[in-house]
Amino acid sequence: MPYLNDMPLEARLALLNRRDADRQLQDILKPALALLDQKIALVSSFGAEPAVLLHMAAQIASKPTLRAGHWPGQSKTE
Repeated sequence: MPYLNDMPLEARLALLNRRDADRQLQDILKPALALLDQKIALVSSFGAEPAVLLHMAAQIASKPTLRAGHWPGQSKTE
């Protein structure tokens, strides 16, 4: 497989969509989280689809840490 970062975005998306067309989302997320050593932050809106993604990631992660966040430089009372 060509190095993905060297490919134009549209070609990269097409390649990944073809490769993963028959896979379940959990089967794609699990190795991605393992590759990142579970050091990943997920941010979402309050819609149904983001809630499903957050739930799946929490189910896959061995030790999920959930925190209410704030922007860097912003006090927690703002």
